[in-house]
Amino acid sequence: MRLLLLFLYICSSGCFVWFIFLVEGVIHSSTFMLYASIIMGTMFLTSTLPLFFEMACEAAYPVPEGTTNLVMTFGCNVGGVIFLAIQMIPNIGTKWATWCMMGCIVSCIPVLAFLKERYNRLEVDEITTDSLQSDI
Repeated sequence: MRLLLLFLYICSSGCFVWFIFLVEGVIHSSTFMLYASIIMGTMFLTSTLPLFFEMACEAAYPVPEGTTNLVMTFGCNVGGVIFLAIQMIPNIGTKWATWCMMGCIVSCIPVLAFLKERYNRLEVDEITTDSLQSDI
């Protein structure tokens, strides 16, 4: 799961770098290229959400899944409110949002690269299944 998340984040960051180059004029842009870069980047990024929730539930196993999902959803919503509240500052512009998005995506890649995968719930299920089968 970690490798899949890492792959999706790398692909997403590549698409958003492509988008930034198009917007900044480094690469000659067309409407098709702008749409393609943002759609593909968003597709790769949003496909990671359910996998992150599952990985968080695995990592925090003795804690109930509902609590883990509550904390993650609360964190996502607080981050979204802060991001949207910053846009209410007069004359702040919009270029910062693109770079903020890119920084958030790229900062997750090293964390994912060094994350140790543990499947505590799976191990408990396998032990329980093995003990039930030996009793029969």
